[in-house]
Amino acid sequence: MFDLRNHKELIKSEVNKLRDSDKNWGWSIKSLNKKEIRVNWGYGTYCGGWDGVTWFSIKLMEDKDTKALVTEAPAGEKNYYFIGENHWDDGNIEICILKAFKWCKYTAHNY
Repeated sequence: MFDLRNHKELIKSEVNKLRDSDKNWGWSIKSLNKKEIRVNWGYGTYCGGWDGVTWFSIKLMEDKDTKALVTEAPAGEKNYYFIGENHWDDGNIEICILKAFKWCKYTAHNY
């Protein structure tokens, strides 16, 4: 079983990169627990959010057959990163975290 808290330094580093690349709108870690990361986005707060949601979430989904990160934007768009070593998977947990944050950045820039 994975625990996102074990990757806190990587997560903090990625949030800092988001903040550095988007000087107009602040980025910060809203919460981090075993199964979910919430990343606050200043523009979402400024706009009042989408149905009250102002953050991006990255959730760990695990069952007996599938392990994935589900990334969700404030307006509800989702993207999936499958964790594993099979050719159809996106990579290990660290690679999937990096891809999830990259998606957050590109999605935010398209709002």
